[in-house]
Amino acid sequence: MSDEAIKKRLERAKGSALKMLESTGYDTILSDNKRACLVAFRSTETRIIRVVIDKITEFDISSMRDLRTHPGICKKEIWCRKGAEFEIREC
Repeated sequence: MSDEAIKKRLERAKGSALKMLESTGYDTILSDNKRACLVAFRSTETRIIRVVIDKITEFDISSMRDLRTHPGICKKEIWCRKGAEFEIREC
């Protein structure tokens, strides 16, 4: 698969994640800073999310673990798009 096709798949996965979060009451911010893709928040919680396709790599895990956040408020997650579903892994 070409790099362009992979980029398009990833963009569609990010859009799908954004819609899922907004449909469950989260406000969202796109944040493609090479670590996290989305920040989703509602009254008592914040989710910092990295969206990937097909598999979660060790680089994905370590880059999210390196983010300094407030553990009582923020969750760091990796959302891996496999087919039509997301596998969600908390870091």
